Amino acid sequence: KASMVKLQTSRNLSWTLLVLSGICLDYGLGCLTTDKDPNVPCVFPFTYLGTTYSGCTRATDPDDKLWCATKVDENGSYINRSTQFGYCAEDCPDGDLETDDLDIRTLDDEIEETDRQCGNDESCKYQTKCPEFLKQKKYLLSLPRGGQEYKGTLLKIRNGVCNKSKKGVCCPNTKKENICNRGSSCLKEDQCKYAQDLRKKYRNGDNQAKQELIDLICDRKERKFCCPDDITTSRSSPITTSSSRPITTSKTTSPSWLPGKGECGINPFTDPSNVLGGVKTKPGQFPFTALLGYPNRERKWIEKKRDWFTIDNIKYKCGGTLINHWYVVTAAHCQGSSKRSKISSVRLGEWEVGGDPDCLRKGKNDEFCLDPVQDFEISNEQVTVHENYRRTPSNVNNDIALIRLNRPAVLNKGVQIVCLPINPV
Repeated sequence: KASMVKLQTSRNLSWTLLVLSGICLDYGLGCLTTDKDPNVPCVFPFTYLGTTYSGCTRATDPDDKLWCATKVDENGSYINRSTQFGYCAEDCPDGDLETDDLDIRTLDDEIEETDRQCGNDESCKYQTKCPEFLKQKKYLLSLPRGGQEYKGTLLKIRNGVCNKSKKGVCCPNTKKENICNRGSSCLKEDQCKYAQDLRKKYRNGDNQAKQELIDLICDRKERKFCCPDDITTSRSSPITTSSSRPITTSKTTSPSWLPGKGECGINPFTDPSNVLGGVKTKPGQFPFTALLGYPNRERKWIEKKRDWFTIDNIKYKCGGTLINHWYVVTAAHCQGSSKRSKISSVRLGEWEVGGDPDCLRKGKNDEFCLDPVQDFEISNEQVTVHENYRRTPSNVNNDIALIRLNRPAVLNKGVQIVCLPINPV
C-alpha cells in the first residue's frame, strides 16, 4: 500500500510538473503589455484570423501598433471581440517578422503536406509553381497513351502528389547557392550584421527596413537571409573582380538603390554597342532589356496524340528595362485591365526566344553563350502604374510603370543594369 501511495504521489508530481512546464511555455518569453492594463504577460503562441504568431503582431490594428493576446481559448486562438489583448513593450518579439506565412518574395509558395511527406531536398508546392512537374506533364502528353513509358511517367507523377485537394506536388528545392545575388551569402541572422541592423530599424518604426528584410530571406525553414559581404565602395570607383564586373555591396542590394557612374550602362563581358540601322544584335549586346509575358491559351495539334489540345503558355508582347536589381521600368500601357492583358512574368537575359542558352558561334571552335534566362512570376500587386497615366485620342500622358521583381536579378553576361539620368544637366 505504501508503494502504491508513493507511486501515486510520483504520478501527481509528474503531472504537476507537466502542467507547470506548459505554463512556462505560454508565458516564458517575458513579454508584457504597456497600455490600459500594463504588465500583463502575453500568451505565445496565439492564433488570430488563421495565422499563428510566436510574437506580437500589427495585424488589423487601426494604429499599426504591435499587440498580443493575453488570453486564448482551448484551441490557442485569440478570443474574438474580447478585450483580452494588450500593446507590447519595446523588448517583445516581433511576430510579423517571425511568422511563416509572410510574403516571402524570394521563394515559391509552399503548402501543407497532407497526402505524402516530401524528401529533405523537396518542398510541397502548387503544380503551377514547380518547373519539374510541368516538364514531366509536358513529356507525358507527348507519349502514346497506354504505352509502358507513358504508364511509368504517370506513376511517377502520381507518386509525387503531396496535397491532392490543393494540387500540390513534391518539388525539388532550388539550389540555395543560386538564390542570393553575387556578393551575398545565405546566413542566419546572428551571423549577419546587415540583417540585424534592418531589424533594429524596423523596430524603431522603419517599415521600409521590414520590407527589405523580408526581401532578403533566402531560406524560410532555417531562417536565413541573403547577407551582403562586408564591402564598402563609392559610386565613382566601384570595386571590380578580375572580369571587370562590379561586386554587389550592401548598398546595391537595396531595392531603392540606383547605380552611379561606372556601375551601369555597360556589359563587362562584351564590347560596347548601340542601335544603328536595324543591324542584327549579338548575345549580350543589350543586357538591360526585359521581356514582359502575358497568360496565353491556344489550341494546338499534337501529332503523337493525333488530336487537338488546349495549351496554356506565356506570350511576350511588351518590353522593359532593368534599372536596378529589383525593378524593371516599362510603359504603363503594357499593363492592361483584363486578366490576359496583365503582366504575369518578366524574363531577363534573353537574346532569341526559343533557345536556352543563347549561343553565337564565332569560329570553328569558338562559341560565346549567355547564361540561362531568369524568369520571374509577376502578380498585379507588383506592377505600379503612374497615377496620372491617361490615354486620349490625341496623346498618351505619363506612360510609365514600374515592375518589382520577387527576387533580385543576378548580373551576368546577359543581364546588366541600365543608367538613368539621375542628375540631368
